Amino acid sequence: MKKTDIEIALSQDLEPITDIAAKVELKPDEIYLYGDHIAKIKLSAREGREATARTVLVTAMTPTRAGWRGCHAPGHRAARAPSTPWM
Repeated sequence: MKKTDIEIALSQDLEPITDIAAKVELKPDEIYLYGDHIAKIKLSAREGREATARTVLVTAMTPTRAGWRGCHAPGHRAARAPSTPWM
């Protein structure tokens, strides 16, 4: 039987985000910590660094009140946001 995404995620040991940040040479003052496993990178962390990649991987996004209706990205089709309790 194939495992679901959540089953796979829960079966993994999480690495502290500070260890991951250190691997990519981010200083502790260049990230905002949200617990032991979540962080946001400050925009100022880009200063003085040469761009060495063309891809940015976003693993999660916090939805806005506008939901998908608020997305104005080029080529994005207008879609109805799913019903959510905060809308």
